[in-house]
Amino acid sequence: MTGRSQIGAVEEALTRLLRDYEIDPDRAGLEPRMERVRAVVDAFAAADAQLGPEVGITTTDDLYDDRTGLPR
Repeated sequence: MTGRSQIGAVEEALTRLLRDYEIDPDRAGLEPRMERVRAVVDAFAAADAQLGPEVGITTTDDLYDDRTGLPR
């Protein structure tokens, strides 16, 4: 008896297995998530670059089109 629950024993076994394969269990899966985040940031930056020069927003009036009154 180890004094652990079945889930705790399985978790410990998986952690040891990952370490045997020299994989840090705390960082496992982090890189694929970071790649997805980088892809989203890159896509946002590309879309933002296509919008043209930045317009400074200094008041709430800058958020709306002067002619139509609709949000820009």
